[in-house]
Amino acid sequence: VGAFFEEGMWLRYNFQAPVPSPKDSGSRTENPPDQQNSVPDLAHEEIRFSFSTTKAPCILLYVSSLTTDFLAVVVKPTGSLQIWYNLGGTREPYNIDVDHRNLANGQPHSVNITRHEKTIMLK
Repeated sequence: VGAFFEEGMWLRYNFQAPVPSPKDSGSRTENPPDQQNSVPDLAHEEIRFSFSTTKAPCILLYVSSLTTDFLAVVVKPTGSLQIWYNLGGTREPYNIDVDHRNLANGQPHSVNITRHEKTIMLK
């Protein structure tokens, strides 16, 4: 998805696991192996996006679930990037300062986040 957002605008996607139809419930050869299990893998996610902004602070990405778990990528008032996350029901979310440079400089920047359970890798 590519988009241009003005101040105060946002985009929301709701992802849901596909519900198998009654005719598919007895068949295991119709679907490819990666689609046979309709339960999403909540212990792993890969997020990749690029952004450019001149506004700080701002929320670049916010991912939440039906539980209190969430992961957010924000640009702090100083323009530096920060990851906020709460995985596993802790009382306070964790904050990771990613880059101390001013990334609200209008230039393109890329963010790659890979999470497996409670381990997060950032690039």
